[in-house]
Amino acid sequence: MAIFSFEKLDSTNLYLKQNFEKYNNFDIILAHAQTGGYGRFKREWIDLGKENIFMSICLKFDKFTDNLLSISQYAALILAETFDKYSVTPIIKWPNDILVNSRKIAGILAESVFENSKFIGIVLGLGINLHANKNDFSAINQSATALDIEYGKKVDKLAFIEDYMNLFEANYSNFINFGFSFYKHDYVSYLNSIDKVVTITNNENTITGVVKGVSDNGMLLLCIDNIIKEISAGDISFI
Repeated sequence: MAIFSFEKLDSTNLYLKQNFEKYNNFDIILAHAQTGGYGRFKREWIDLGKENIFMSICLKFDKFTDNLLSISQYAALILAETFDKYSVTPIIKWPNDILVNSRKIAGILAESVFENSKFIGIVLGLGINLHANKNDFSAINQSATALDIEYGKKVDKLAFIEDYMNLFEANYSNFINFGFSFYKHDYVSYLNSIDKVVTITNNENTITGVVKGVSDNGMLLLCIDNIIKEISAGDISFI
């Protein structure tokens, strides 16, 4: 792992996708300011200042495998386990948002990279709120928090990244070889939606059902009219 720091980027994910061939597996692009950060469905990720984490991880592959479909769920599990080290209680909002005290503290975005139509890897982006005050959240259109607010003291940015990457790399080979099912039990233990009635919105479609777990490849298992359906993507909200 090597960290390449930039004072300002439009987006760490976009930069790494455009310069993928320059970097090695597990290399990290880190920006101290991000002017065009985005999450799932191209939603804006608000820059709360240079002490927060805007980073992307370079993950290189020779070919695509089904195990990679759940790379963001794996990344979310590792992030939840990292937050555990800081005396807070993280929750995973399916598929890959991290909440503390019902407020969003981190998000993850995995994007595939192609060269001449050939799959060559994944850019794994993480936005993590480490330092903020409550006034900073006025620009965010959802309930949010930061680690220093929840933990009660500041956490060094590079120390948090090192904690995360140590766990990520230590468990990575098992994820690649055995898939998400190897970690499914641990992932489900962090979910906040089991047996709850939710709505799932994907583009303009909305469905309602009861969450019954996740599949071996990280899809949400939603019970609708006594039929279990696998949901691959969407925004989840509680009724």
